[in-house]
Amino acid sequence: SGINAPRHQEGSLQLPNQPRPMADNDYQEMDGTSMATPHVSGLIAIMLGIDEDLDLDEIRDLLRDNSELRGGAYDTDFDENWNEKYGFGIVDGARILENLTGQSGGGGGDGGCDPAPTGSGDWVDIQSHSNGSWLIEGESYRVRGEAKHPQQVGETIEEVLIHGWYWYQENHTSPREKRDAFSWTQATLSDGVELGASNWSHIFYVQDWVDDDELTIEVRARDSTDICSETAWVEVMVGTQSISIDSPSGNAPLSGITEVEGTFLTPEPESVEIRVGKGEWEETRLVTQGEYTDASWDFDWDTTEVEDGTYRIAVRGHDHSGVISDELRRTVEVDNYPPAPALSIFGSISVEEYGVPIEEAYVNTFLEVRAEIRNNGDADAEEVVVHLREEGTKRSEATIPLIEPGQVIEVVLYWNPMASGGQDLEIVIDPGQAIPETDRSDNSAIITFPVQPRPDGVDLAIRPGAVTTNPAVPRPNEPYTISIRIDNLGARDSDSFSVELSMMNEFGYELYDVFNATVILGQMSSSITFAGNISDARGISYRATIITSTDLVSDNNVADFVIVQDYVTLSGARTPALQSTHQIEASAGLGEDSLLFTSVGSKLFVHRMALDQSLYTCLELETEWLGDVAVNSYQGIVTVAWTRSYFDENSFIRSTVSYTTIDRTCQMTPRQDLMPGLLTSSGTYWGLGLDQRDDSVVIAGFHRDLVTGGTYQDLTTIFLIETDSPLSADDWEIHRNTILDIDLYPRSASSIEVEIGEDDIHLLHQNLRDDSTGEERLGMFYAHGNIDEQNWAFSIAAGDDATSGKMLLVENSDGSETIFTAWREGTEANAELVTRISPPSWFQGIESRTPARGLSNIALIETDRGIQILYDAISPTGPKLHYGLLSNDDGDGNMWLSDRLSSGVLLTAWRTDDSGELHFTYVTSNGLRVRKMVEDPTVETPDHGLLDEIRIWLSLDESTFQALMNSVVITFCSLSLFVTFVVTSNRRRRADSDVKVGFVNENWVDLESDESGDEIEVTPIVSVISEEEITESADDDLSPAPVSAVVIEDGPEDPDSSSNRSARTSRRERRAVEAEMKQVMEEMHKAIEESGLPPLPVPGELPTSGEFPPLPAPGELPPLPAPGELPPLPDLPAPEIPVTCASCESTFNARANKARRVKCPLCGETVKM
Repeated sequence: SGINAPRHQEGSLQLPNQPRPMADNDYQEMDGTSMATPHVSGLIAIMLGIDEDLDLDEIRDLLRDNSELRGGAYDTDFDENWNEKYGFGIVDGARILENLTGQSGGGGGDGGCDPAPTGSGDWVDIQSHSNGSWLIEGESYRVRGEAKHPQQVGETIEEVLIHGWYWYQENHTSPREKRDAFSWTQATLSDGVELGASNWSHIFYVQDWVDDDELTIEVRARDSTDICSETAWVEVMVGTQSISIDSPSGNAPLSGITEVEGTFLTPEPESVEIRVGKGEWEETRLVTQGEYTDASWDFDWDTTEVEDGTYRIAVRGHDHSGVISDELRRTVEVDNYPPAPALSIFGSISVEEYGVPIEEAYVNTFLEVRAEIRNNGDADAEEVVVHLREEGTKRSEATIPLIEPGQVIEVVLYWNPMASGGQDLEIVIDPGQAIPETDRSDNSAIITFPVQPRPDGVDLAIRPGAVTTNPAVPRPNEPYTISIRIDNLGARDSDSFSVELSMMNEFGYELYDVFNATVILGQMSSSITFAGNISDARGISYRATIITSTDLVSDNNVADFVIVQDYVTLSGARTPALQSTHQIEASAGLGEDSLLFTSVGSKLFVHRMALDQSLYTCLELETEWLGDVAVNSYQGIVTVAWTRSYFDENSFIRSTVSYTTIDRTCQMTPRQDLMPGLLTSSGTYWGLGLDQRDDSVVIAGFHRDLVTGGTYQDLTTIFLIETDSPLSADDWEIHRNTILDIDLYPRSASSIEVEIGEDDIHLLHQNLRDDSTGEERLGMFYAHGNIDEQNWAFSIAAGDDATSGKMLLVENSDGSETIFTAWREGTEANAELVTRISPPSWFQGIESRTPARGLSNIALIETDRGIQILYDAISPTGPKLHYGLLSNDDGDGNMWLSDRLSSGVLLTAWRTDDSGELHFTYVTSNGLRVRKMVEDPTVETPDHGLLDEIRIWLSLDESTFQALMNSVVITFCSLSLFVTFVVTSNRRRRADSDVKVGFVNENWVDLESDESGDEIEVTPIVSVISEEEITESADDDLSPAPVSAVVIEDGPEDPDSSSNRSARTSRRERRAVEAEMKQVMEEMHKAIEESGLPPLPVPGELPTSGEFPPLPAPGELPPLPAPGELPPLPDLPAPEIPVTCASCESTFNARANKARRVKCPLCGETVKM
């Protein structure tokens, strides 16, 4: 009681421009165990700091023996000292510290008192320790004895004083000096066995006073008459104790029989013990000479008796007095075998339904069997196959791409039990023994799981997720099929039944088709297929109804569902080149490429995914990541916000919110730390959300404040950070307390969704709620307000027992805004997908609920056609991905949900705007997958709809169709060249036969290119062609005419001369051109033949437009050549282009050349082409 401590300052709020408040210069006094407990606890901490080897009994004795007794004993039968108010007394900390350190704080001084009469002063003796015994430095010892006055009967022993000293010599040449180990100190007294006798004891801590030398302990007693006894003394030896491991060093792996050896320094060494890991201690006796010596010890350890791996060797020594040395440990690696994996089942096997562990299930129930696989080896295990077997028969299989040494990976296997009773479930690792392991005894584990039979009778049901389509996403105005799975949840076989398919129209559901089915065996299932209605609607509502005469439960005979139609093509699934240790955290589109953000422990990585979905790592974004990341893609830049920790200038760990941007080259801007650093003891930031609109960026997050201005109230609020200059670290503004009274544990809820509107900032977040039912559960809340305001006035509960909230704000064509939200409500087994379309005021919104058992993740993606939504849910055959559309184009708020895409659990989804593709990652039983949904360009580019219709009709994707088109274009160009050549040859021959005298041919200019110069010499020649020559050169089908041709020549000759160019020269030029074209055609025919394309038709044999054969059916086209196998294009002659001379304004044709210059045939000027 009566504990004094500095008074604390009750209020620590620092006002602006005022000094920081300090603690009062005063003390306060308080009583009670609440003050006594920390006082004594602190004293024990000091005691252990002096001597860490003190055990519980020694601490208890020190406290009791050095306490001042107050009051009388409460019950002597219980204890002679304990008092109901003061316990065992008032602890005297000073005396305890004197006992431990030997530093006297009084109590007898030098023991001076009147000496006893000669021969009568031998009242005190030392029973322990004896002369010559050894004490170990760093240990605490109790010196004890008895004090009894032999002469003065009735006199009592008042005190016993104890003193220790030793000789100190700094070096061999310096003189010795006497020093106190501990000064005269009161020993602890207790009643002796005989009347008038007192037992005394004293505990002291041996320091490094001497080594291998004497310590003298003196004791003197004083009686009630102030008479002192003679001094009793004992000389003990003091030494140090240490043990070492000389080998193995721990730097190299061990194999075979390894000698473990070292030394043990102690007075009178007796034995050394060793153990490996948590095994038993093994002892070896030491044979030594001398009392204080450094003894050698050794053990032979057969490392082949243990598996390869890391082990800890521990040794300790014992001396003759029973003192045990400190335990010395060394970590070594045992490697007797080549590096190999060592796989085992880690932990227990659990069976779950919709994510909830269960103890039993019905027949024909979809279940998840979960187990963890651990690699205890020293090599990677790749492509680890895991089987689930029921009564020895394989029921499910999963493949883990990679398990690194020491890593634990969870595997999920699916099971649909079809027999009742206790079923033996066995998980087998690497059943094909493809992975080299030295020990396969732990590669399997078995549990027995009870399966209950279905009710006696027939129960036909259409269960949630039982409807699929082919294709997965039908296109408007194209055929598709609908498959409906019918389960018999009863134990008896069904009679014949029918399934009616109705379709919604303006009058309600109208019968569309009927399917008459036969028997479905008890506890089995069957699928029924319908042809879907061909329509241009975005969504078609159907109702399937089972018509049966006998059924146990009729509630599950009807199922309403919607088939979503969209202009998209779903690609095949791919496995990204991502190690299994990476966990996908976020994703974003970046032009045609994508960025994936993954984590490995506290590291955050950025990977770039190309258009073909190939992946490579381009950034290590953070090494001290705290678990939160938010990304946003805007105009070719990805903005990123994340939480991280760091060491401040005082080496304290703090956390903050950081920001950067990443461009198309995967380069990041310098990191900006936006929030003040928080000590771990002061709180944390978490649950980040991010949005960008033009240059404005807003980051939202939770802030748990444990200090709360010095009041320590542990409050959590929502903060906002905003800027209009994201690249400037000085322009960010922090807005605290946007929303108060958040009752959540850090990272116990999904991240905040934030959207920037025209007038307000919009938030969708979670918080605990206990309204209406009085039970605390997570709820979904929507709020909006001005970013500069605190404690927003508008906040409304949106969902009950809700999680996984997503939100998008879309600006409509008329400038108004629409908010699209989605979240999950209910437990795993009864989960619903809630979608809502509303104005920014939130009121007058339209809400839809879709059953989605086991829903775990949702993604909203904005497109020009509306909002694409992806989510996962559990079907009768496992987790499936679903696709739907949300739209508010007509203001009616249409929600079409949903088509089933594939098996798996959704991770992330994003859009690449440049390529118009929706990408998503998901997890299947065989690992991570990535897939994309390509928008058909017919929606936005109707001018090119014919080619896309052909592509869709052929069921080809963009890249395959483009390769096919390239081949078709090559064939068409070759055919065109051939036709052009034939037509040109015929025209020229007719022209040669029809030329009249005096006609100037300006359209034929023969160019002779000189590659060494910039200009082309043009040599027009004038000559007269005789009738005979024309007849020789004309084709047989042309009628010869008695004409002559005049051709202009530029030269020293007279331009009117008719003898400068002969007909023979003209024919030679014509033949050269024809030979050149013939060579081109031969090379083209050869290239077409080598490529496998059909040969070109002979001139004159081209069919009419109505005689062309029909287009080949899908799959009948020849395979496309691989890249690099396309035939090279033949060398074609340079094309002729029209040229106009600026000097004489004449126009003529000339072949293109590298110099792009030609001389005019009339005036001789050089003309640029």
